Amino acid sequence: MRIAQGLYENGLITYMRTDSFNIAKSAQEECHAFVTAEYGAEYLPETPNFYKSKGSAQEAHEAIRPTEVAKTPQSLAGLEKDEAKLYKLIWERFVASQMVPAKIARRTAEVETDGENTYLFRATASEVVFPGYMRASGIEAAADKKKEGEEEDEAKLPPLTEGENLDCLEWLGEQKFTKPPARYSEPSLIKALEENGVGRPSTYAQTLSTIEKREYVTNEKRSLIPTEAGMRVNEFLVSALDPLFNVKFTAEMEEKLDKVEEGSVDWTDMMQTFYTQFLEWLEGAKDMAEPDETEGVLKALEQVGEWAEPVKRGRRTYDDKEIVASVREKFAEDGKITSRQQQMLFRLACKYIGQLAPDTVAGLKLEELEAPRTETNKKIELLEGLNFEEPKKVGKRTYDDGKFIESLKQQVEGGRRLTDRQVGALDTLMVKYSSQIENFEQVSKELGLEEKAPVENAEEITKILELCKTITTWNPPVKRGKREFNDADFYESLSTQFAGKGSLSDRQVAALKKMIGRYVGQIPSYEAVREELGLPEPKAKK
Repeated sequence: MRIAQGLYENGLITYMRTDSFNIAKSAQEECHAFVTAEYGAEYLPETPNFYKSKGSAQEAHEAIRPTEVAKTPQSLAGLEKDEAKLYKLIWERFVASQMVPAKIARRTAEVETDGENTYLFRATASEVVFPGYMRASGIEAAADKKKEGEEEDEAKLPPLTEGENLDCLEWLGEQKFTKPPARYSEPSLIKALEENGVGRPSTYAQTLSTIEKREYVTNEKRSLIPTEAGMRVNEFLVSALDPLFNVKFTAEMEEKLDKVEEGSVDWTDMMQTFYTQFLEWLEGAKDMAEPDETEGVLKALEQVGEWAEPVKRGRRTYDDKEIVASVREKFAEDGKITSRQQQMLFRLACKYIGQLAPDTVAGLKLEELEAPRTETNKKIELLEGLNFEEPKKVGKRTYDDGKFIESLKQQVEGGRRLTDRQVGALDTLMVKYSSQIENFEQVSKELGLEEKAPVENAEEITKILELCKTITTWNPPVKRGKREFNDADFYESLSTQFAGKGSLSDRQVAALKKMIGRYVGQIPSYEAVREELGLPEPKAKK
C-alpha cells in the first residue's frame, strides 16, 4: 500500500483504497482509442466492457487504474523497481479489461489399447488462435517464453489421423497421492480474505504486516509459516472466543456497518446488541482454575529437591523448575491461573510423585506416571555411537535416525515412557543396524524383540539382490515430469529395506525384476536363473 500511495501522490494512478469496478466514461474512451492505435480495431469488443462490483464494494471512487493510459510502463523512467512493477500490473490489468477475450484452440487425442483389457489414454494440447486481451496483459509473452523452453513434442500434439495404429514403446506406472492444501502466501491470503468478505483493500497490507511483526507467522520462500506463538494464540482465541474469531463474524460485521452507513440500521442499537453479546463471550473465556487446588499443588511441588535437566525440543527449551517458578509468580500476583496452567502443574506433580510426601499425594489425588521400560534404556544405549545412514529427505520431511534416537533418549531421561508406536520404531532401528550390534541374536532375545516372520519369497529376493551386485555400470538417472528415476539408488534402497525388515512388497519385487532386465549384459548367470526367478526375457538387439 505504501508503494501504491507513492504512485497516487505522483499522479500516475487513481485513488487506490477502493474495491470498486467502476470506470469513468472518459477513461474508457481514452483506453479504446489507445487499443485501436496500438493493437488494432479487432482487439476492441463491439460494446464496451462493464463489470459488476460485489455487493460490499466501496464505490465512492473509481476502480484502480492509470490516470493516463498513454503513459505505458515502458515510457516511464525514474520509478523505483517496486513502483515500476506495481504500475505495470495496474496498467496491464486496466487495458486488458477493455479488450476482447482470447481465442484458444484445444485439441484432444484419445488412444484406446487392444488386448484382453482395454485402456483409454487422453492427451490434450492448446494453441492460441487470437491473443485478444493477452496482448496487453503480458500473458502472451509469458506463454511464448515458456514454449521456447519446452520440447517440441511437449508443446503440441504430433499429426494424427482417426483410426491410426500407434506402437507402444513403454508402459510407465506412477502412483500419485492427494496433496494437502498449500500454505498461504501473501497474495493467496489476501484473496481468501476478499472471498470471505473480511477487511478492505486499505486494510490488507496492515493485516499482513501485523501478523509478521508480532511473529505469528514467518515468511519463508513466499509461504506464510505459522510460528509456535501464532498457533498457541490461535488455539486459545478460537477455543475461548470462537464466535468472535469465526471468519463469518467479521464478514457479517462488515455488512452491518454498511447498513449503518446506508441508514437502514441504527448504530446505537447495533452496538448495544453486539456489546451485550461480547460481555457474554468474555465471561465464557474466563476459564480460570480453582485457587485452593492451585495452592495445594504448588505447595506440594515445593518438596521437589531434584529437578530433571532442561530438554530442548526444536527452538524451545523446557525446564520444569522454571515453569513452576513462572506459574508460582503469576499466582502470587493476582491469585489466578488458567485451567490449562493448573493441569500442567498436576502433570509435573505426577512426574515427581516419588519426591512428594504420601499425605500430599493423597490430598491431591495424584496417580504415579508409568516409568520408562528398562529394556528401552538398553536399546538406546546399544544404538548410541553407531554409524547411522545419512539423513534422507522425502518430500518436505527429513528422516535422520541419529536425531530420532537422541529425541527418544531425551524423553526417557525426562522420565516419560515411550508410546507403543515409538517402541516399534525403536525396534525397527535395532533390526536395521543389527550388523553393527555385537551378538545381536542373543541381544534381541534378551530385549524381547519380535522375531521376523518367515517370508515366502525371501530366498528369491536374496538371489535377485545378489545378481544386482555384479552390475558395475548403472544407467544414468532419467527424469520424467517432476520425478527422477535412478536405478542405482533404487537398488540400494530395496537392499537396505530387505536387510532391515527381511521382506519387500510384491510391487517392489516386480519393479526390481523389471529393472534387472535392463542389465542382462552385465550379469553372466542371468539366463541360467531367469526362469527360476521369473525374470524378464532379454530384449533382442536391433
